[in-house]
Amino acid sequence: MKRIFLIIVFGIAASSAIPQETDIVRAIQGLRPGAEWTLHGNSCTGLQWHDKVQIQPTCIEIANAIAALDPIEDIQITTILDRFTDSEYLALRKAAESDAAIARWFDATRPSNSKLNVNEPKNKAAKASLISKNVLTKQRADEVFAKANGGGGGSK
Repeated sequence: MKRIFLIIVFGIAASSAIPQETDIVRAIQGLRPGAEWTLHGNSCTGLQWHDKVQIQPTCIEIANAIAALDPIEDIQITTILDRFTDSEYLALRKAAESDAAIARWFDATRPSNSKLNVNEPKNKAAKASLISKNVLTKQRADEVFAKANGGGGGSK
């Protein structure tokens, strides 16, 4: 019985150390933006490099990039939208009418069961656009896009 238990514990520990495919993809995209490549599996050894301009990153470069990644902080879309006050939500809809980037981001939030990673560049850009268009103040944007449930909402 002890052997089985040790094998199970070892298996869990070993599998948690294996980087997720999404981490490898995010790391490569950060190291070589716009490069052409394919990945087979969840290891840098499955990387096939097709780009003729940029050189293939080494496994060490990829591992270092994975270690430096922002964590994936997924938040339910409905949670983010619920944090907007009524006036902020109306300002968001108005901004989406005149700003294609905000409109695309807003349209992507429509599936209510989906999640949004607040650390993805497109979501960081949306947050910045909402601030620059005066839809949200910096403080309110930080509250709306906060991972924790502690972000305050305004009056509805």
